[in-house]
Amino acid sequence: MPALWIAHVSVTDADAYKKYAELAGPAIAQHGGAFIARGGRYVQLEGRDRPRNVDHARGASERDLVIVETTE
Repeated sequence: MPALWIAHVSVTDADAYKKYAELAGPAIAQHGGAFIARGGRYVQLEGRDRPRNVDHARGASERDLVIVETTE
């Protein structure tokens, strides 16, 4: 099922988050995923703004996470 994994993140533990980030890319690629946007410019139109728009790490960040099925 094609889907978009969208996460808005505030890092609360930089050391723990760094460990997660080192593993995230290979784990995503192992399941056929790829980053299409990561840490780029953005405009917050509604809701709470977060300083990062990337993957999440339990215990190292506060996050809002949404997975959206695509039609492609």
